[in-house]
Amino acid sequence: DEKTGIYKQTEAVLKRLRDQQSFGTVVAPFDGTVTRRNINMGDLVNAGNTGTAQAMFTIARTDNLHVYVYMPQDRASQVRVGEEVELFQINSPDKPYIGRVARTAGAIDTNTRTLQVDIEVPNKDKALLPGSYVEVAMKINAGDTLIVPTNTLIFGSGGPYVATVVD
Repeated sequence: DEKTGIYKQTEAVLKRLRDQQSFGTVVAPFDGTVTRRNINMGDLVNAGNTGTAQAMFTIARTDNLHVYVYMPQDRASQVRVGEEVELFQINSPDKPYIGRVARTAGAIDTNTRTLQVDIEVPNKDKALLPGSYVEVAMKINAGDTLIVPTNTLIFGSGGPYVATVVD
């Protein structure tokens, strides 16, 4: 019994050491590209138990990008999940990338009065880089609203107004 107890205790110590050794391997939750490395070989990694925790790496999935746009409250009801969207890079405005509305926040942000919209963009050829600035064109029905350029607004004590010409 004594030898069996020592054997089980040694087995438990071995398992604990193997478990600790497995912490030396970092596995990402998805396939991607390391876009930022915050540690170097031999650095002590802080897990947040003392001091400020810091991410070891930043990883980006580059084959399917997510673009987040914020729709004004008055247009939020016109956004439809599954709707096709065109994206343009400033350096190539004649080459649109096609994406689809994947989901919305489902509620208006009370601070900004906007609806967050998540657009998925296939990027198999990796032409778009994660973090790039793009312009998004959504097909929104303007309805019977009047759209005027911002430089035509006149700001007075009663608020903004637009001058009109009457025959």
